[in-house]
Amino acid sequence: MATEKRRPAAAAGARPRSRRRKTVLITAAVVAVVIALLIWEQVAYLYVLSTLAVVALLAVVAFSDIGAARQPASEPPPFDDSAALADGLTAQNASAARPAPRARRRA
Repeated sequence: MATEKRRPAAAAGARPRSRRRKTVLITAAVVAVVIALLIWEQVAYLYVLSTLAVVALLAVVAFSDIGAARQPASEPPPFDDSAALADGLTAQNASAARPAPRARRRA
């Protein structure tokens, strides 16, 4: 008997690949429907479909759990000193470095 190496039934890459294939098929079907409606000049249906698509997108955004992505209160906020970085200053010398006062012009 010949011994063959068998791959595991649930390969690690199987799930994302099938999800990607499903997404591509759904996208292709939506594109086909839109093109068919454009060819047959059914603009009213396109308006209804686009309105429903926008409503669905807004519902997904409204019910998404964006607040859970916030950092816990125990961690300090990230250091963001964009102005000092743009001027070429570092955190140590940002407070000490100040522009020299201009000399007054005498008339």
